[in-house]
Amino acid sequence: MLLLESYDRFDDLVELEPTTGQLRWFSKHSHPDVVARPVHGIVSQLDGHMVLLYREGDVLHFKVDDMDIELTDNTHIELKRGEVNVLKVLRDDAPIFCLEYQPYVADEVDKWRMYFDPFIEEEHFDFGLFLRNLMKDANRRHGVYR
Repeated sequence: MLLLESYDRFDDLVELEPTTGQLRWFSKHSHPDVVARPVHGIVSQLDGHMVLLYREGDVLHFKVDDMDIELTDNTHIELKRGEVNVLKVLRDDAPIFCLEYQPYVADEVDKWRMYFDPFIEEEHFDFGLFLRNLMKDANRRHGVYR
Protein backbone atom coordinates (compact mmCIF):
# COMPACT_ATOMS: atom_id res chain seq x y z
CA MET A 1 0.00 0.00 0.00
CA LEU A 2 1.23 3.45 -0.91
CA LEU A 3 0.33 6.51 1.13
CA LEU A 4 -0.80 9.61 -0.79
CA GLU A 5 -1.66 13.07 0.49
CA SER A 6 -4.53 15.06 -0.90
CA TYR A 7 -3.47 18.00 -3.04
CA ASP A 8 -6.87 19.61 -2.40
CA ARG A 9 -7.53 19.09 1.32
CA PHE A 10 -4.88 19.22 4.04
CA ASP A 11 -6.54 16.64 6.29
CA ASP A 12 -7.10 13.91 3.66
CA LEU A 13 -4.83 10.91 3.19
CA VAL A 14 -5.29 8.04 0.76
CA GLU A 15 -3.93 4.53 0.71
CA LEU A 16 -3.43 3.27 -2.83
CA GLU A 17 -3.17 -0.39 -3.77
CA PRO A 18 -1.23 0.09 -7.04
CA THR A 19 -2.03 -3.30 -8.57
CA THR A 20 -5.81 -2.88 -8.23
CA GLY A 21 -6.07 0.92 -8.13
CA GLN A 22 -8.21 0.67 -5.01
CA LEU A 23 -8.20 3.83 -2.87
CA ARG A 24 -8.97 4.08 0.83
CA TRP A 25 -9.59 7.60 2.17
CA PHE A 26 -9.12 8.72 5.77
CA SER A 27 -8.20 11.83 7.72
CA LYS A 28 -4.95 12.79 9.40
CA HIS A 29 -6.96 13.96 12.39
CA SER A 30 -8.67 10.60 12.87
CA HIS A 31 -5.57 8.50 12.10
CA PRO A 32 -2.51 10.26 13.58
CA ASP A 33 -0.56 6.98 13.50
CA VAL A 34 -0.57 7.02 9.69
CA VAL A 35 0.83 10.56 9.47
CA ALA A 36 4.29 9.29 10.44
CA ARG A 37 4.44 6.90 7.46
CA PRO A 38 6.38 7.97 4.35
CA VAL A 39 4.32 9.66 1.64
CA HIS A 40 4.61 8.23 -1.87
CA GLY A 41 2.57 10.82 -3.77
CA ILE A 42 -0.48 13.03 -4.08
CA VAL A 43 -4.06 12.77 -5.25
CA SER A 44 -6.35 15.49 -6.59
CA GLN A 45 -9.61 16.11 -8.42
CA LEU A 46 -9.51 17.98 -11.73
CA ASP A 47 -12.96 18.64 -13.17
CA GLY A 48 -14.32 15.29 -12.03
CA HIS A 49 -11.19 13.28 -12.87
CA MET A 50 -9.20 11.59 -10.12
CA VAL A 51 -5.51 12.34 -10.74
CA LEU A 52 -2.64 10.75 -8.86
CA LEU A 53 1.08 11.33 -8.92
CA TYR A 54 3.07 8.72 -7.05
CA ARG A 55 6.34 6.84 -6.98
CA GLU A 56 6.41 3.07 -6.87
CA GLY A 57 9.99 1.90 -6.51
CA ASP A 58 12.04 4.02 -8.91
CA VAL A 59 9.13 4.74 -11.26
CA LEU A 60 7.09 7.94 -11.09
CA HIS A 61 3.45 7.43 -12.19
CA PHE A 62 0.76 9.85 -13.31
CA LYS A 63 -2.63 8.22 -13.13
CA VAL A 64 -5.86 9.74 -14.39
CA ASP A 65 -8.97 7.73 -13.58
CA ASP A 66 -7.92 4.25 -14.84
CA MET A 67 -5.09 5.35 -17.17
CA ASP A 68 -1.60 4.90 -15.69
CA ILE A 69 1.29 6.72 -17.37
CA GLU A 70 4.90 6.10 -16.36
CA LEU A 71 6.73 9.43 -16.27
CA THR A 72 10.01 8.40 -17.86
CA ASP A 73 12.84 10.69 -18.94
CA ASN A 74 11.35 10.87 -22.45
CA THR A 75 7.94 11.99 -21.12
CA HIS A 76 7.09 15.69 -21.22
CA ILE A 77 4.19 17.77 -19.96
CA GLU A 78 2.74 20.71 -21.83
CA LEU A 79 0.30 23.07 -20.14
CA LYS A 80 -1.65 25.72 -22.00
CA ARG A 81 -3.27 28.06 -19.52
CA GLY A 82 -6.33 30.12 -20.31
CA GLU A 83 -10.08 30.11 -19.72
CA VAL A 84 -9.67 26.33 -19.83
CA ASN A 85 -6.30 24.77 -19.04
CA VAL A 86 -5.08 22.02 -21.36
CA LEU A 87 -2.64 19.50 -19.90
CA LYS A 88 -0.89 17.24 -22.43
CA VAL A 89 1.39 14.31 -21.74
CA LEU A 90 3.83 13.53 -24.56
CA ARG A 91 6.30 10.72 -24.98
CA ASP A 92 9.05 11.26 -27.53
CA ASP A 93 7.05 14.34 -28.65
CA ALA A 94 3.99 12.21 -29.48
CA PRO A 95 0.84 13.04 -27.49
CA ILE A 96 -0.41 10.16 -25.33
CA PHE A 97 -2.91 11.96 -23.11
CA CYS A 98 -4.81 15.26 -22.94
CA LEU A 99 -6.95 16.68 -20.13
CA GLU A 100 -8.88 19.95 -20.10
CA TYR A 101 -9.75 21.45 -16.74
CA GLN A 102 -10.94 24.70 -15.22
CA PRO A 103 -8.05 26.80 -13.93
CA TYR A 104 -7.71 27.64 -10.28
CA VAL A 105 -8.78 31.20 -9.48
CA ALA A 106 -7.18 32.50 -6.30
CA ASP A 107 -9.55 33.98 -3.77
CA GLU A 108 -8.54 36.90 -1.54
CA VAL A 109 -7.20 34.62 1.20
CA ASP A 110 -4.95 32.69 -1.21
CA LYS A 111 -3.75 35.92 -2.85
CA TRP A 112 -2.88 37.24 0.60
CA ARG A 113 -1.08 33.98 1.49
CA MET A 114 0.97 34.04 -1.74
CA TYR A 115 1.87 37.70 -1.19
CA PHE A 116 3.07 37.30 2.40
CA ASP A 117 4.50 33.77 2.34
CA PRO A 118 7.40 33.39 -0.11
CA PHE A 119 7.11 29.59 0.07
CA ILE A 120 3.56 29.47 -1.29
CA GLU A 121 3.44 29.56 -5.07
CA GLU A 122 0.75 29.31 -7.70
CA GLU A 123 1.63 25.65 -8.34
CA HIS A 124 0.42 24.84 -4.82
CA PHE A 125 -3.11 25.50 -6.08
CA ASP A 126 -2.91 24.13 -9.65
CA PHE A 127 -2.07 20.42 -9.99
CA GLY A 128 -1.39 20.76 -13.73
CA LEU A 129 1.10 23.56 -13.15
CA PHE A 130 2.77 21.58 -10.38
CA LEU A 131 3.10 18.53 -12.66
CA ARG A 132 4.51 20.58 -15.54
CA ASN A 133 7.04 22.32 -13.29
CA LEU A 134 8.06 19.03 -11.72
CA MET A 135 8.69 17.39 -15.09
CA LYS A 136 10.74 20.35 -16.33
CA ASP A 137 13.24 19.98 -13.46
CA ALA A 138 15.09 16.64 -13.67
CA ASN A 139 16.56 16.90 -10.15
CA ARG A 140 13.17 17.66 -8.66
CA ARG A 141 11.47 14.90 -10.69
CA HIS A 142 14.03 12.26 -9.70
CA GLY A 143 13.94 13.23 -6.02
CA VAL A 144 10.21 13.61 -5.44
CA TYR A 145 8.52 11.01 -3.19
CA ARG A 146 11.68 9.01 -2.47
